[in-house]
Amino acid sequence: MDTIQSPDLASLVNMLDAATEIKEQREQALGLLNIDATKAQWKKTLLDAANIKGLALSEEDADTAVNSYLSGLYAFKEPQHTASYTLARAYVDRARIGRTYGTPILGLAALTLVGWGMMMGIGAIRTSIAVGDAQKQVQQECNNILTIEESFTFAANAAVPPDFQRDIMPLVESGRKKIAGAPQNFREAYCGSVAGTVNQTNYPEAERNAAELNGMLDGASEDAESAISLVALSKGITTTRQTLESAIQETRKQQPPKVLLDRAETAYASGIAALANRQLTQGQQYTSELTTIRTSATQLAAAPQQIEQLYSSIKATAKEQQAVQQADTFYANAKSYLQQGDAPKTLDTVTSMKTLDDVLKQEYKLIVVNRQGVKSGIDRYFTDKDGKRASGYYLIIEAIDSKGAVVKVTVTNEENQKQQTVAIWGERVPKQVYDQVADDKRNDGIIQKNVLGVKERGFLDYKLTLPGTQKEGQITSW
Repeated sequence: MDTIQSPDLASLVNMLDAATEIKEQREQALGLLNIDATKAQWKKTLLDAANIKGLALSEEDADTAVNSYLSGLYAFKEPQHTASYTLARAYVDRARIGRTYGTPILGLAALTLVGWGMMMGIGAIRTSIAVGDAQKQVQQECNNILTIEESFTFAANAAVPPDFQRDIMPLVESGRKKIAGAPQNFREAYCGSVAGTVNQTNYPEAERNAAELNGMLDGASEDAESAISLVALSKGITTTRQTLESAIQETRKQQPPKVLLDRAETAYASGIAALANRQLTQGQQYTSELTTIRTSATQLAAAPQQIEQLYSSIKATAKEQQAVQQADTFYANAKSYLQQGDAPKTLDTVTSMKTLDDVLKQEYKLIVVNRQGVKSGIDRYFTDKDGKRASGYYLIIEAIDSKGAVVKVTVTNEENQKQQTVAIWGERVPKQVYDQVADDKRNDGIIQKNVLGVKERGFLDYKLTLPGTQKEGQITSW
């Protein structure tokens, strides 16, 4: 019994192609057999397309169009009597020719027919590709011409100063002449409808003209780029000059210290000179410098009055020499920085004077905290001034002003020697005082003697007033 061999890959592919073709043919046959459904579908598609394009097409017109198309779909068309037609007829009539002229003649004719067909097919493909390439090249050059001409139009009509216009127009005229010298009126011949003007007959000439034009357009493109660059430079210079003018006027109005105003005038003059020489980058740098000076002048505008007012207030409030000495130092530094036109340092010193004034005006009491969820005291080790570890006892306190509001106080944390502004902190006290407060709270849950100290107006710091206490150290976390 013979064994049936499995088909190889090529056979499987051929069978798949055959199956696909049979399926397509069956679908076409079913569509033709069900001609009414096919007509209805085509009619709907035609009406939808007409509606999208805004065309008025009635159902009767659609029916007529579909029927007309179907009636001519399978009509016989008389072939043209070309060389291809003659050879095809010879192939169909090959049996009769063979009997009359013999098999060798028929074989030669068949080979001639195949060779001719292959050459004609390959030649047609090559020509089609060449025409397409020529069309693309010509279209590219047409697009280049359009882009360059638009650039020249923009540059020629740009609102620029006369000196720039004198430099731009020669570039525009030179570039336009180069385009006008295109071979054989290139634009008129090819740039209307490229697909229609470049064909199998003239595509070699079109390709040569496009290549020649490409070299000419390089020069025109350079002219266009130079013209556009000049327009951009002109606009940049105009904008920068306007910014310079605005900045110097605002700076002058602020009446800054002489040193600052002199720097502003120098930056302004240097910027104007750079722009006059078309040095836009340098002009922008001087503009940035002047803008910074203007900002400093604005910041310093109110500084002289603030310095005088704060100094007077501090002097009137201070009740201890240390506060007066701080005020004198701040005042001298602020005046010096202001004269130098140093805005950052001047403003920092003004801020320090404002803080000093606020501290001197503060009035509050140090109250031992006595509320649920918050400890009133804590004991922990600390490092004393000799560097030894010792037991420390701290009362947890907060500053309360005359209106009952909590005041934030700046204290130095003895554990890291850093100053911190806090609303609640631990004040170290002797163990005897710590135990007295603890006993007071254990008695009825209320600390009767809860005032540890006071801060009076005119003084820099608070002082402890509870008997047996003095400032020893503070902590800010526990």
